[in-house]
Amino acid sequence: MKQRALPSIILLFLTLWIASPTVGAEGGPPYDPLRQPAPASPYGMDLMGPSWQWTFPREKAWPRTDGDLRVDLMDAMFQKSWAAGVRSARIAVLWCLTEPERDAYRWGETDIAFQLARNYGMEIVPQIFYTPDWAALGYDIEESCFDYQQYPRNLPPQDWADWSDFMAAIVQRYGARGKNQVHLWEIWNEPDLLEFWYIPGDPWNQNVPEYARLVRLAAAEIDRHDIGGKTLVGSLSDIYGAKFLKRLMALEGDEDIRGLIDILTFHLFDEPV
Repeated sequence: MKQRALPSIILLFLTLWIASPTVGAEGGPPYDPLRQPAPASPYGMDLMGPSWQWTFPREKAWPRTDGDLRVDLMDAMFQKSWAAGVRSARIAVLWCLTEPERDAYRWGETDIAFQLARNYGMEIVPQIFYTPDWAALGYDIEESCFDYQQYPRNLPPQDWADWSDFMAAIVQRYGARGKNQVHLWEIWNEPDLLEFWYIPGDPWNQNVPEYARLVRLAAAEIDRHDIGGKTLVGSLSDIYGAKFLKRLMALEGDEDIRGLIDILTFHLFDEPV
């Protein structure tokens, strides 16, 4: 009897196995080894905006760049953001603060911010902008990053090689061949607004082609130093962003940067594009 029961048990097992549905994740689609994993959360946040290096709490209250950053408070901010579902962090990297003198780089505070973001598994999106006073076209104003009454920081560089050199330095430090922390590079902030991007003499006509030049030089360094790195273009406002983009996409010849753009970014608040 026992010998006859064994084939029946095996047959019953095979019947149940064949009749059962394909096993997925809690009733989800069948397993596909080529399918990319979905992110746990689609949400990102502008966690550390343009003024974080002189508004974030420090050991000394004033001037805001004196004393060490309160890393404990920064860590708490990232921890709470992660708990709220934030999985990417947009962090401002001001050229004028990071390279206050030619070839004299101050990476320390950016290193801290990026490492804290990576500690929580966040994808980092550096927002790179603001020209140093020593590089700005036609200006020589000290501490321009902090002087809201003056705007040399929104000017293009007098020598475009200075911009290329800075992009090479930051991509080599944080890209694939460096710390391997960053692969999304956002070029400037709201260049459609004169307070962020201003070309002396003829700003309304030259802002677009000169921004294209800025992007073209940045993309060259990203492609050269960060394998798989993406160039993010725009950070356009909801004020003049749509018109700026239309003109940007209409550039031709050497000014055409459409083939260099990986991701287009917009700042949408309450106005339709």
